[in-house]
Amino acid sequence: MALVIHPESHIDHLPAENVLALLKLFEDKDGFFLETIKVPEEMLCKLRGPIVGDLPIHEDSVTWEQREGRNYNDRIMLKNMTPFYTQDLTVIGGPHAGIDCILYTAYPGPIAPKSLLDPSLEEDKKEEAKSFWATHALEK
Repeated sequence: MALVIHPESHIDHLPAENVLALLKLFEDKDGFFLETIKVPEEMLCKLRGPIVGDLPIHEDSVTWEQREGRNYNDRIMLKNMTPFYTQDLTVIGGPHAGIDCILYTAYPGPIAPKSLLDPSLEEDKKEEAKSFWATHALEK
């Protein structure tokens, strides 16, 4: 089995060389996985809030907007902050449509719960997501 790219993989924000490296690194995966790895180069992290050392992001500093490739809104910051760069890359993959393991997504930064409005958010994860996204947001 091998990790594969699927039309529903959310990887358009990653350089092609990073995607190829992930396919090689995780080539033996054959089920769900969620891992954060270190990469050589620093990348801009769009996640902001206490998990990356910021103060809590309050509701008066955000708007709810639909991001490209999504059919729901996310909590987006209105005000610019000092950019945050990281070598952490979170990688998520797993089974999809009869395929053992596709690359769902990869993004710079730590593991974060799914968005509150993501239709795939599991019922037992909603309280964690609600608590997390009350103080975190994504940069535009």
